[in-house]
Amino acid sequence: MSKPVRFALAGFGAWGKFHAQSIAANPDAQLVAIAAPSEASREEARRLHPGAQIFSDSAAMIAEADFDIIDIATPSHTHPALAVAAMERGKHVLLEKPMATTLDDCKTIVAAALPTIGLELGDFADSPWIVTAYLVAATTVTLPGWSVSLSTSSV
Repeated sequence: MSKPVRFALAGFGAWGKFHAQSIAANPDAQLVAIAAPSEASREEARRLHPGAQIFSDSAAMIAEADFDIIDIATPSHTHPALAVAAMERGKHVLLEKPMATTLDDCKTIVAAALPTIGLELGDFADSPWIVTAYLVAATTVTLPGWSVSLSTSSV
């Protein structure tokens, strides 16, 4: 049996709580860190997920916590900074939709992800559809005990 995938969760609002519950219910996953902005939400996170390290700041959690993948369920305008920070630490990133609020922010996230799969943004910088299709065609995410392959069959 492989080790569980260690998740950090940025955001503990309505969607974040749902994500936390789903992660905690999966025997192949372990919720190891949660960032929640208010004292009330941090207290609830401590009560519901006593094994998780609780942070008041998502950036601090990314810098300090030991995890494999971050689930980002914060307001959409915060996604680029958090996703890029996590990828710079070599972490896998799961973003709640929408990915970002502007095309430029989406490009920033994609540009940070491309080196991890051996690609450069280059000529694709002006076409979000080509970038998306190329990423989908080229991406296979493999974590211990998990394998998700994406294909271009619907692109």
